[in-house]
Amino acid sequence: MNHYVQYYTTHLAFARKASSFNVFYGSSLGRIKKEQKKKQAVEKAAKSNVSYAIRSNGRESALVAVRANKTAESAPNGIKLRVNSRRTCSKIQNNFHAFYRATSSSCHVLLTLTFINRVDDVTGVHCLNKFLTVLRRKASKQVNYIWVAERQNDNKEHPGNIHFHIMLDHYVPIKQFNALWVMQQYNAGITHPSYTDVVIASHYAAGTMQTILNPVDVKKINSIDGLSMYLTQYVTKNKDAFACSPWHCSRFVSRLITGTAISMRQFEESADITKNSIVNKQTGELYEAKTFVSEYCIMRTIYNKKYFLKNMNLLEDLNKWIINGMVQAERPLEETSLPDMKLSMRDYKLLFTYN
Repeated sequence: MNHYVQYYTTHLAFARKASSFNVFYGSSLGRIKKEQKKKQAVEKAAKSNVSYAIRSNGRESALVAVRANKTAESAPNGIKLRVNSRRTCSKIQNNFHAFYRATSSSCHVLLTLTFINRVDDVTGVHCLNKFLTVLRRKASKQVNYIWVAERQNDNKEHPGNIHFHIMLDHYVPIKQFNALWVMQQYNAGITHPSYTDVVIASHYAAGTMQTILNPVDVKKINSIDGLSMYLTQYVTKNKDAFACSPWHCSRFVSRLITGTAISMRQFEESADITKNSIVNKQTGELYEAKTFVSEYCIMRTIYNKKYFLKNMNLLEDLNKWIINGMVQAERPLEETSLPDMKLSMRDYKLLFTYN
């Protein structure tokens, strides 16, 4: 029995037998909770007569493994470094695309937050969290975001400095964001050698911070293809290791759906060069869909995202509802509106029983 799924970046075809398949994928709402995982693992171990030991921290030794986005590589001080795996990169890209499509065009910008002096990874991400906390306090509604870290390897003054690329669902008043980001750095002890605390405070109060320091850059994203171009640079080709999490998103962004069931005909369209290919405007090179075959599935890359977005209409209506707070009275989907889709129990729980 074949099952076909479309994500923002790939088509997947699963060839396996199953009693039921999910219609929607990628949302944290559909994940099995830790307690359920623990119970299932214990039951499975008991059935197979496997000796089961519980670690002192409560995790099952039979299930403990290194997470895909964490490596065993360590820094000189013994801190484990984290690197995004290929799977994690795909997850990050899908979340960025889903968030982009769920927000208004006024929010379609990518902020780059850099530091005014040398900073270590842990201090850098701590400063970013403080910055986001202040934004949430100042905002009149929920602030949703997703960010990814990158190293400034071409920074001559501070080579290898961490910096962040972040997308928000709020309008970005660049002067205010720039001043707030500088202030958070000074509060964290990251100071510029040319400006004292008094000078920074006076410019912050006067609203003229941009005349002396501009560590915030804004890029307008005009299309989903433009977003893919940036993500290829910041995520796919990013092999840097960090002493902190390489990426993070807010709760409602993690709940966004990034994949949906499609038909065999829609899957086969991804192999059509007239429908799924792009041309590099600079080199004239033609990029065709690549097919990857494994023991469990067939995967094809999606290059012409605009054409295949039509398959995501229902998913994107749901994502707009999710990002706006999941008010049940405003839910865009009823059970009766899915005559051709057989919802699994996970789909049903995700869409109809969330409180």
